[in-house]
Amino acid sequence: MKPGEYMRVILIFLLMLPLSLSAQSWDIVPDEGVFGVRWTASEAELIETLGEPNGYFELSRFRKMVYYGKSHSFLLINNQLKGYYFLEHNHSNMLNESVAKNQQFDQAVVTISGKSVFDESFEDVENLLDIELGEPDYRASFITDFVSVNLTFPSMTMGSTRSFRLGGVEIKYEL
Repeated sequence: MKPGEYMRVILIFLLMLPLSLSAQSWDIVPDEGVFGVRWTASEAELIETLGEPNGYFELSRFRKMVYYGKSHSFLLINNQLKGYYFLEHNHSNMLNESVAKNQQFDQAVVTISGKSVFDESFEDVENLLDIELGEPDYRASFITDFVSVNLTFPSMTMGSTRSFRLGGVEIKYEL
């Protein structure tokens, strides 16, 4: 390789580096895991995939919540990933804090099974995920062979029309 080509290769590498760092999957696949982290993954595997968290909350010797950004929590039981919680600003201890670390978690477009469903109407969520949720309400649930999923739909009333839009998800791995 000629001397000038080395600089060209280094420049291309440096230009591609931000693309590889932003290639994080923001998809939740209920039966498999969250953001590329599989259910039952250890804390070390969680951190290896998602990076250093914003913080921890020790619920007991065997239960720990791991926080990313202001909205994402991962539940570890006996050092295995067993739960995931997303709700806009669900960490009361971080509500008024400036979170410079892991801002990408709060800015990401999170999907479920490859479908963009957050802030969608109750009916659209049913159609996009191809599940029966019942009558529109504040909460809806469904189960699979591996997980139970609770969806939260805050409502907004415009005139006489009430709209329920997906604002949160809680997934518990049951095995």
